[in-house]
Amino acid sequence: MENNFLENISELETERLILRPLNIEYKEKIYEHILNGDGRILMQNAQNSILKSKNTYFNEMMRLHSHGFLAQWVIISKVNKEFLGQIQLRRVFLTDSVLDVNVTIDKKNLNNNIASEALSRILIFALMDLRVKRVEAVIDINNIAAARVMNKCGMISEGVLRERGIFGDAEIYALTKSDLEKYM
Repeated sequence: MENNFLENISELETERLILRPLNIEYKEKIYEHILNGDGRILMQNAQNSILKSKNTYFNEMMRLHSHGFLAQWVIISKVNKEFLGQIQLRRVFLTDSVLDVNVTIDKKNLNNNIASEALSRILIFALMDLRVKRVEAVIDINNIAAARVMNKCGMISEGVLRERGIFGDAEIYALTKSDLEKYM
């Protein structure tokens, strides 16, 4: 696998959604999304200084993308082209075989299966097209809705990471290529 395999990502689709690679067109929406708290889990490992300006944040995301450490899509409604949220794949420990996934949905669009639909598509893309062996997600242990999304997408809880999340304990979920093949 190439060192920059996350750099050349394409637009993906589901029945209701378009997953469009991050570009300057969505800079304002993404920054607003994060400042409103919708993207706080996405930013759990980022320094607060990155959030001081939308240009700094956007430039950092594009830098990580261009170096193959991060792939980020904006989630768009097929019906009205509305921005619904974002989803990221990030390398774990600079390896090509394990990726971390984060999905955040605007508060006004929660409970519409948007996260599940986007995550399912990204999991298939990562495991089948990128041919990684494993995709992980780390969520706040008290976030029951996120746990439901993980379970709905076939991800399996692998335990609690004590004092790992920004709010305290976190739970790690994963889906492996062999897990996915059982469903296909």
